Amino acid sequence: MPPSNGISGKESSEDLASPRRDLYTFLSSAFLRVPTEDLVATVTGGELLDDLESLFGAQVVERLRRVAEANISYKDIRQSYMDLFRIPRQGYVAPFESVFVAKGKTKGKVNMMGPEAMRAMQTYLKEGQAELARGGIIPDHIGVQLEFMRYLCQAELDASDHESRTKARATQRRFLEEHLAEWLPKLQAAVGENDPHGFYDGICQLAGRLVDHDLAMLGEAG
Repeated sequence: MPPSNGISGKESSEDLASPRRDLYTFLSSAFLRVPTEDLVATVTGGELLDDLESLFGAQVVERLRRVAEANISYKDIRQSYMDLFRIPRQGYVAPFESVFVAKGKTKGKVNMMGPEAMRAMQTYLKEGQAELARGGIIPDHIGVQLEFMRYLCQAELDASDHESRTKARATQRRFLEEHLAEWLPKLQAAVGENDPHGFYDGICQLAGRLVDHDLAMLGEAG
């Protein structure tokens, strides 16, 4: 679950590594796994939304508040996940960087294992994360990229010296710039157009705000 407090915009990157790790963990799971009833109940609960609003502002949680107020059933949200991210039919949004980058470059068939996926895989391998590169999910899936950011935040926490922490933060910034910041806004727009209930639209907005926040913070720290 996202942390109940932590990101106010005033703390240093080092202070925020733990809550940022927790947010990336939550977001990665939200995209990679079919939602549970407990997840839906927690995300749409007033306490968590209040916490997220205090971290990122009211606009970021507005969509999720509307979902909570509408009392959308767990069954409907679960079906939204399947329709959006699992079943390739009308309303399907392929959650892969290669797909969104290729849409702007070609009118032909999109390669699901395109250059962006290969670059992401090479980065995972370089950082010793072979399970992300070869774990059975295409490496440029949004959930896998968010999981890699979780790993990098943990690497920052585990660093024993300033040089190691600086390296971890530089890798975070580079990965955000080269991958998530480039295509997450396009994914968010597509999900917003196709999500009938708004739950995953809200999740995308939260992910986008976290990426924006981290780019600004890591830029100042760098």
